[in-house]
Amino acid sequence: MPPTVRQLLQRQSLGVTILTAAGSIDEPIQWISSTDLLDPTPFLSDDQMLLTTGTQFMVGASSGIFVDYVRRLTANGVRALGFGTEVVRSGTPPYLVAACAGAGLPLVEVPYRTPFIAIIRWAADMLVREASARDDWALKAQQSLSLAALGSGGVHNVLAELARQLECRVVMFDSGGNVTSVHPLGSLGSHQGAELAAEVARLLNSGRRSSVAVRLGERHAVIQTLGSRNAIRGALAVADVDVLDAAAQSVVTAALALVAVSLEQHDAADRSVRIIREQMLHLIVSGHADAADQVMAAVSEPLPAEPVLVVTCDVGSSASSALEASFERKVQDGEGRVFFARAGDQFVFIVSVADQSRVSELVDSVGLRAGVSTPAVYAEFRSGLD
Repeated sequence: MPPTVRQLLQRQSLGVTILTAAGSIDEPIQWISSTDLLDPTPFLSDDQMLLTTGTQFMVGASSGIFVDYVRRLTANGVRALGFGTEVVRSGTPPYLVAACAGAGLPLVEVPYRTPFIAIIRWAADMLVREASARDDWALKAQQSLSLAALGSGGVHNVLAELARQLECRVVMFDSGGNVTSVHPLGSLGSHQGAELAAEVARLLNSGRRSSVAVRLGERHAVIQTLGSRNAIRGALAVADVDVLDAAAQSVVTAALALVAVSLEQHDAADRSVRIIREQMLHLIVSGHADAADQVMAAVSEPLPAEPVLVVTCDVGSSASSALEASFERKVQDGEGRVFFARAGDQFVFIVSVADQSRVSELVDSVGLRAGVSTPAVYAEFRSGLD
């Protein structure tokens, strides 16, 4: 982990002592700088610790000078202040101690025998070790994702492993903005889910490859669209995370690549099954339902039991693959057996009479109108379709 004030205090060879601990001494420090400027904030970044010998404070300076100085530091994200004694003055100014205590800024005293460069070098060594450890973790995490992708679960395994590695929630959306998987299972609250869905819908509606970081409550979420510029396939959200560092981002990037490959493979398989269904529909219409049933049973999609209803939806030649994929997903996820295939400008469904409630469910879900036949057996399928 990055260095903290607590770790600095535990480094006995440096001899640093704590004067005020109103603020947290366990906050990570990203760098340590030294300066005696009265206003060093233009040259500082967030999460730094600042070291000073106090030459900027004139003899007899009022308490307000110290209060304003500390206020500037805390407003610019300084995590802690270190005062080097016996260089310019003996001891740490009481006004500085009071100002840090009032602002909740940890203040440590650095003895004359400890040069500032020793503290800076200690922090640099800690940060190097932290970076090396993060790189090792990222490599192992990417290997775990690759192994997960080789399993039978495919995309879902990859997303579950990503959630485990980052200790966060991972949510996948399809091209219509519908949630297709959540990891850990059942971990997405309704409020958080609504916020994520709204942001995902905005990205998907843009029709462009994009990513965005959004704040959800006290934590963040990173959302990345999936697919190519001309064929956005959905989006992946990594929620309940702090700002991702380079190591964590590399793991997310690896997961996105594996998901993209898995989706392409899944699409190729789906296209093959769609072609099979279309050909089986021709067989059924031609009076060869038994042969069609044997083929569909071989791909684990046997035909619905007789008597059946024939359902058609006119969608026109411009019907998108996303609409077809939406129908397929709803067919697979719902109860009861449904056969589904495209025939020119129509989507054709075959539903057992016992499962006829699925008809309204499927068609209403995408706002289409349907024609429904009277109950028929497969020998009368042509009449039912007409």
